[in-house]
Amino acid sequence: MNRKNWFFIGMFLFVVLLFTILYAIGFINYFFEDSEFFIQMKFLDFGSKLLAFFYLIVLSIFFSVVIAIMVKIVITPNDGGVRIIKTESKSNSSQSISPQLINDMIELTSKKIFNENEKRLVSLIEDASLLERVDDIYYGISQMISDLSESLTALELFEKTLYWGSVLSGSKRGSIMIADKDSLNLYKTSGWKSEEKLKTDEVSVKFGQQVSGKVAEKKQFILCNDLSDFQSYDFPEKKRYETESFISFPIMSGDRTVAVFNFTNNKRREYYSVGEAEILRVIQALTIKIYELILLRKRATR
Repeated sequence: MNRKNWFFIGMFLFVVLLFTILYAIGFINYFFEDSEFFIQMKFLDFGSKLLAFFYLIVLSIFFSVVIAIMVKIVITPNDGGVRIIKTESKSNSSQSISPQLINDMIELTSKKIFNENEKRLVSLIEDASLLERVDDIYYGISQMISDLSESLTALELFEKTLYWGSVLSGSKRGSIMIADKDSLNLYKTSGWKSEEKLKTDEVSVKFGQQVSGKVAEKKQFILCNDLSDFQSYDFPEKKRYETESFISFPIMSGDRTVAVFNFTNNKRREYYSVGEAEILRVIQALTIKIYELILLRKRATR
């Protein structure tokens, strides 16, 4: 409980005590005017019951006004949208935020992330194939920002992230794995063969195992262009992978991994350029921010 709450409680007790004393004086004058009390306290004697009656009426009016003012203070939000007397509800902070405000926050956040990374993207587009496509890339990123910002649910956001990640990085294959406690379950794929898609319900990876599990556990972005010589993590299953190059990254909510994205098989060459990796870093940052705002919007509309 903060100082404002303590101050308010103190003022409330003071008002109650003050009016109790004033009411006591009025009732004594009205009902006990001949008591021994007034022999000792003549200065408190009003002189007549009629005067005591009007005194009690005026006192009641003042008491009602004071209580009404204090109640209004309690139920009126302050500048931050938080009431002076708070309850232990997790959704209090989000109830005063309108869905439209959150939509505006999503749009502003998207533009801010892109602007923060724009210069870095330009400096890192180093290979000729990307340089020739720079206009297409920036147009695609602009379209992606608009598309991701319109996502209404987390799964819709993740599906759009998979699509735009594949398009802008030039990946033939991609996948989303959704976290469930200490494991990842395959949710959606891109570029997979029909027979592979039939097995999606069977694909589950523990945290710390294989590429996706390592990414989920370490919460780190991975760019690998030569799996046989990759030193950052040890993957015992290296020989089972069909590609030597891939990019994987997690989506976090606080310190918790909620999903992992994998992109493989670059369409243009056998490896991913630094520029393509940076594009996916921007997509990762944007997805994380929009995911948090989607959760906030969900709490606000309950």
